[in-house]
Amino acid sequence: MAPRVLALALVVCPAAALRTAAIGAKVADLKSYTFRRFVEDFQRTYEQGTEQWAMREALFNERILAMAEHNSADRSWKMDISKFMDYTEVEKQRQLGYTGGRSRKQESGGSESVALKRSSSLPSTFSVASEKAPRTKLLTIIRDQGNCGSCWAMAATSTFEGQMGVNASLMDELEAAMKLDKRVPSVPTLSSQGVVSCTENKRHCGG
Repeated sequence: MAPRVLALALVVCPAAALRTAAIGAKVADLKSYTFRRFVEDFQRTYEQGTEQWAMREALFNERILAMAEHNSADRSWKMDISKFMDYTEVEKQRQLGYTGGRSRKQESGGSESVALKRSSSLPSTFSVASEKAPRTKLLTIIRDQGNCGSCWAMAATSTFEGQMGVNASLMDELEAAMKLDKRVPSVPTLSSQGVVSCTENKRHCGG
């Protein structure tokens, strides 16, 4: 195995370790996706016929209608099923743990303005199905950080995974390594948990 692939294998975590937020219907199946199926998919413990069931089902149906309306329009992105479909507004707010932080410049009372110049023009659209898109399914995975304020780690690992996916020579080496060793994962998924655990952060899961 080439040294680079060996190093990659050491930092890759099993795909099964990923928790995904969207495991139910696909975008096209929203009309046929029921609350009962949602309860099964996301392992809810509500009992049918109770006030809890009725309240959660009403929230779910409200979100389904909003999603269908959004997806029927000509937009650049589509909504899909997630674990938040039956959350109340209060419960959703509890998931937003980011409180921000004061930079050194702010603490000293100063302000800073930075002007960025582009050295090249960027395309107005980009499709993950294009020839230059990553050769993995990583961009279609919806990650779930649970109750840990670790969006920064999710974003960092996802960005790095995307760079790996568009590196043709690296992917060729990975595919060759897979043929020699079945333990090498087909999807080079990096560990967000590893980033969180190994990064000094006094807030821990507080963002």
